[in-house]
Amino acid sequence: NNFIHVNPHLIGLNSDSISGAGLAYLFAKELNQDNKNLAYISVIGGAGDQIDFNQGFNEVILKDAVDSGKLEIKKGLKMFGTQTRYLHKLLQYSTNPYIPGVTGSEEGTINFLNELGINYKDENGNFKRLNDLSESELKDLVTGVILKRFGSEDNPEDVIGDVYLLKDEEDESYTKEVREYATLLNACGRLRKPSLGIGTFMENSAFKEKANELLRNYKIEIINSLNWFNKNKDNFLKGDKFVIINAEDNIKDSMIGTLCGIVLNSNVYSRDFVIVGMAYTLEGDIKISMRTNSKVDLREIIKEIANGGGHSNACGAFIKKEQENEFVNKMKEALTKVL
Repeated sequence: NNFIHVNPHLIGLNSDSISGAGLAYLFAKELNQDNKNLAYISVIGGAGDQIDFNQGFNEVILKDAVDSGKLEIKKGLKMFGTQTRYLHKLLQYSTNPYIPGVTGSEEGTINFLNELGINYKDENGNFKRLNDLSESELKDLVTGVILKRFGSEDNPEDVIGDVYLLKDEEDESYTKEVREYATLLNACGRLRKPSLGIGTFMENSAFKEKANELLRNYKIEIINSLNWFNKNKDNFLKGDKFVIINAEDNIKDSMIGTLCGIVLNSNVYSRDFVIVGMAYTLEGDIKISMRTNSKVDLREIIKEIANGGGHSNACGAFIKKEQENEFVNKMKEALTKVL
């Protein structure tokens, strides 16, 4: 009786209503209203959790972040890497939104830009970034992306939306746009260097540089995970609308959720697939990660089979190694039934 449990589930809300970072901020704000200048941190955390900031508590948090002068909102292309990736790589690696004939293909990307009359290099031969485009080029690019998505997406025009930028951070840095900042923090956590992530918030330049270096290592881990996946994708247990990727000890348990997310938003499987990932942990257990774009509530499935939890479209659990075969059989049965 000597603690208070702050949990949105206790008042009938689900995990999509607010992130843990959001709850931490609201608690800090309740202690002292001067802590509104910390609201931007919870926006970064919420972005990492794919929280919708246009409803409920999150709307209040977003307003606090803007009012504090730390955050600005601009309309732009809702692509990951707009601050740091070169233009052709931004389009090639864009999985959300997915661009038919462009995503995943460097040749397709170059042809697409040529068709639009947009040069991806400047007069000195240097690669351009999105910020280097003129206003007319940007309009042509947006129109081209929308037209490419017609016929394959329900809302092809939803590539435009709010982009959250941190005012105090340098342009074209990994800490300028909140989703890229969240990825930097993800890298620190997943590669077991959380102190570097905390150091970036303390405006420690040495820690920030080390975190950027760690992000580069994180990208190498992602590439290694994808290479392993591509070599073994014909050997996974697959149903009509799901696949179970049992990586065993070939992929770090901290990377299996990232792999599932990338695979989900690629064109390897149907967009409404359920992706289930499994990887052995250093402690000798198995980490489970599940991802989907469909309307299936994954929380109900993972809660029933492995006492796990998370969001409706992204959740996970831990199981003992001796439960491996039993889990696979139960998951296959549950997904076959639901899907």
